[in-house]
Amino acid sequence: MENFRGKLIIPSAVIPEACYLLNTYLGQSAEIAFIHSLINKELNIEHFNANDLIRCAELLKQYNDLSLGFVDATIIAISERLKMHEILTTDRRHFSIVKPKHCEAFTLLP
Repeated sequence: MENFRGKLIIPSAVIPEACYLLNTYLGQSAEIAFIHSLINKELNIEHFNANDLIRCAELLKQYNDLSLGFVDATIIAISERLKMHEILTTDRRHFSIVKPKHCEAFTLLP
C-alpha cells in the first residue's frame, strides 16, 4: 500500500465497523487515529444514496446463501456507482465471489 497513488474512499457504512475492529484489536488510540484520518480527509467518505440501497437489496437477495451483509453490499453498490475496480479488504471471501455490474471482478488489495 505504500506505493498506492489512488484516492482512498471509505463508504460511510464501514466507519462504525472499522472503529469497532480498531478499538477491539488495536485499542482506542488506533480508533482515534482513524477518526483523525477522516477529519484530515486522508480518507474520503462516500455516503450511500437511494439507488445504492436498491442495489444493496438486490445483492442481499441474489447472494442470500453467502450471508453478504449490509456493509459489504454498500461497498459493492458504491464501487459499482463510482466504477471502482479495486477494494481494500480483509474479507476476500465475499468480494471474490460477488460479480460486479461494471467489471469482470474486483481486484482485492492488499
